[in-house]
Amino acid sequence: MQAMLLTISGPLSQSVINCDEQPVTMGRGPSNSVILKDQQASREHCVVESSTAGFRVRDLDSRNGTWVNGQRITEHELNSGDHLWIGGSVFIFVHPDQPPVEPSTPIEVTSDEQSAPLPPQVDESPATERLLTRTVRDLHLLSRVAGKIGEIKDPEALLHQTVWALFESIPVDRCAVVLVGDTPEELRSVAAWNKSNPLSAVRVSRTALRRVVESKTGFLSRDVAADPSMVKAVSVDMNTTRSVLCVPIADSHRVIGAIYAESEDVKSRLDDQHLQLMNAIASLAGLQYQNALRSEVLVSENSRLRKALGFDTGLVGDSSAMQEILRKITKLAETRSTALIIGETGTGKELVARALHQASSLAHKPFVAVNCAAITETLLESELFGHEKGAFTGAENRRRGFFEQADTGTIFLDEVGELAPSAQVKLLRVLQQREVVRVGGSQPIKIDVRVIAATHRDLAAMVKQGHFREDLYYRLNVVTIQVPPLRNRMDDLPALAQHLVEKYSTSCNRSVRGVSRDAMECMRLYAWPGNIRELENVIERAVVLGSSDTILPEDLPETLFEAPAITSSGVPNFHASVAQHKRDIILRAVQQAQGNLSEAARLLGLHPNYLHRLVTTMDLRPKITTTSS
Repeated sequence: MQAMLLTISGPLSQSVINCDEQPVTMGRGPSNSVILKDQQASREHCVVESSTAGFRVRDLDSRNGTWVNGQRITEHELNSGDHLWIGGSVFIFVHPDQPPVEPSTPIEVTSDEQSAPLPPQVDESPATERLLTRTVRDLHLLSRVAGKIGEIKDPEALLHQTVWALFESIPVDRCAVVLVGDTPEELRSVAAWNKSNPLSAVRVSRTALRRVVESKTGFLSRDVAADPSMVKAVSVDMNTTRSVLCVPIADSHRVIGAIYAESEDVKSRLDDQHLQLMNAIASLAGLQYQNALRSEVLVSENSRLRKALGFDTGLVGDSSAMQEILRKITKLAETRSTALIIGETGTGKELVARALHQASSLAHKPFVAVNCAAITETLLESELFGHEKGAFTGAENRRRGFFEQADTGTIFLDEVGELAPSAQVKLLRVLQQREVVRVGGSQPIKIDVRVIAATHRDLAAMVKQGHFREDLYYRLNVVTIQVPPLRNRMDDLPALAQHLVEKYSTSCNRSVRGVSRDAMECMRLYAWPGNIRELENVIERAVVLGSSDTILPEDLPETLFEAPAITSSGVPNFHASVAQHKRDIILRAVQQAQGNLSEAARLLGLHPNYLHRLVTTMDLRPKITTTSS
């Protein structure tokens, strides 16, 4: 779940603003990511952006000011539950990793600011206290709902879970999720539940649905018997139904459906706050439904491509990046064109090369992999092209080179950017003439081989610098396959981790089912400079050294918890900022526990062994000694 701003009043009322799409600029001007059609808002009013602690709001010298919990601010670290006022708009900030807190009582504004419009003041009456308590409770409910539906990948399962979430959040007796077709008249019920009579169908008011879909806004009827717009709604049972709620479900482009709910409770009817909460849930469901559909398409296309290839490629993941790689492999498999695979060390370039070979008509022919960086310049010619007996000291027998061994099949030249200039000239001649001459020999030997090259270097830049031959570059770079680093395909991390857990559980004779949620979160925060190769080492180590049937944070190596270096621009890296925030939290807890790490672990909700490891890894013992003295 992402951090968000829930709009509870103003021109954008009942909408949800995703704060993870950084930065979120707000104001009247058309260049803002959130445009407020409000004369009290400045053209560039404020910005919500990430900070070391989470998120902050920063005023952009606005005319009427930016207010948080009734106090005018220049800059403010946002906490879950904070109320943000901008002109006539009021937002509530929600962060999944922070428990909501009640907004603080507004401070008294000094006389020199009286000319500026003030946000609504919060009184201390029992009714207001109840409202604040209910708001905090609703934020808790919203966080729970988001957590439940946020990881569901199946679109229809998501909508069914949304129905159950509504019963946990709002006092309703009947609820249904309806999707619309090309016109508002085309309706399809996807999920429904009748609490009072589970075997009975949920009758949905077409009047309410049409009104919501056409207006794109939520609808509330607190008393259907006295509501003129509901009198003719024949689907509504006027004998039992007391109030009705209906809100739209929208993706990023249009209204795709609606959530419809009825209550029979006479004493506690559905109200505006229920409407706001249901709108927020519908907004979350709409965004996640769109993501689930996109994920379903990716998985389906991925499956189609893998079936088209006709074998297990060994490439794990359903991300769009992996789909693009499979699509290129499928197309290239029909040809014998030279391919250049580009990607950082450890991204799996050889797996891609092997998949391309297996998918082609050469699958039953030889596949010879050569690591150009592992062969010294003096031996490279002999290794690639072979040698005759007596060609040099130690050449006691004739030897076929890698190109001859790969004849009629595929040769994979890994780290081709490491070739010395002299070797580049000889390789170019082979690619042009399709023949080799063994060292010490004079007779050309014809070869029929497909060439796949790979490198982690920028060959185009090396050409400009004079370190790589331009003609060889164009010979190799007929078709390029870009393999992204792991940090750019983190959607595939759970699948990759699970695949490796199963692999090493078998080879190490251990019964490990998977990776715990906390350990996976630690892995998500890591930059993975060694890519999948590093991930493989981490998983193997955790399987071997772990003591439970699930990989826990304490099973991960210390390097995953170390803060990355500052970037060249001098701006702290995101992971470095997160690590620093963890240090501060640990030190505060240890200080509160008076140096007792076991007590500090209890306060933090961590296992004592895990806290001890964090303290050692982050080199906090000297500070803890000072703190507890």
